[in-house]
Amino acid sequence: MTIDFSPEVKVRAFWYGSWESGDWLAAVTKRPGEGWQVDYRTRLYSLESGDDPFGDEDEKIWRSFGGQDADETELTADMIAALLSVNNGCEVHKYLIDGSGSDAMKVLEELPWFHCRRTQLCPVSTEGLKGVQGE
Repeated sequence: MTIDFSPEVKVRAFWYGSWESGDWLAAVTKRPGEGWQVDYRTRLYSLESGDDPFGDEDEKIWRSFGGQDADETELTADMIAALLSVNNGCEVHKYLIDGSGSDAMKVLEELPWFHCRRTQLCPVSTEGLKGVQGE
């Protein structure tokens, strides 16, 4: 599973938070012909993966669910972010996009924690970005 930031996807917002033993990434998106949805991934770090952002040893837990409209779906993601922040003692950052997947990728590319492999899952050019690992 992945969070779809393709150009044709509408992105309302995305969230990111990290703590000593893991991190969390979520997005509220709308694919053409579908309703708004929240996709999120919790990653629990493994000692074996070290500093590798693509470490296969890390445990990744994916969840996805739909909402009635953009506001309700965003509010649900906000509540999950707040609970995650309290439970893990971390700050969760929210990035409002209200644009396309391409708009979201432009914001993501500027963030120091962002890593993306060059695949169909990362359709925007990542040429010259720090922390990007090519295939």
